[in-house]
Amino acid sequence: MRPLIEIDYLHETALIVEGIPVYPVDAAAYPYTMVVSDPRPAWDAGKVAVYGVGVDMALPAVPIPLLNDEQLVFDFDAVYQYTFMARRFHNLIDYSREPVRFGSYRREDQGVFGSGWRRLGKDETPEATAFQVQATVNPS
Repeated sequence: MRPLIEIDYLHETALIVEGIPVYPVDAAAYPYTMVVSDPRPAWDAGKVAVYGVGVDMALPAVPIPLLNDEQLVFDFDAVYQYTFMARRFHNLIDYSREPVRFGSYRREDQGVFGSGWRRLGKDETPEATAFQVQATVNPS
């Protein structure tokens, strides 16, 4: 059994973790999530950390479980920003158009996309929200 890291940009699908608020139905839910699960020492005794990420939030820096009790804090937003700019993905997006499946976002999230939406720079991007949950990982 090894730790699992899931970055979920598919805001219309259920997570592999049960007990997480469902977007867009639940007001406490986020459109995107990151899940770090560590099933050690066993599935029923492992830990799950869930990070909610809004459409205008930076990806979080999260502790990644390594061997034994060691951890590495990994800044996912730094990697995302570097890849996004270095690979010039920002040139492929037409920010004057609504995102695909725009109507599937909550109204307040649609407002973020508004006129001329763009990927916010790290200096002006709110941090993701981390929350611990009483959740279980569905191994199937």
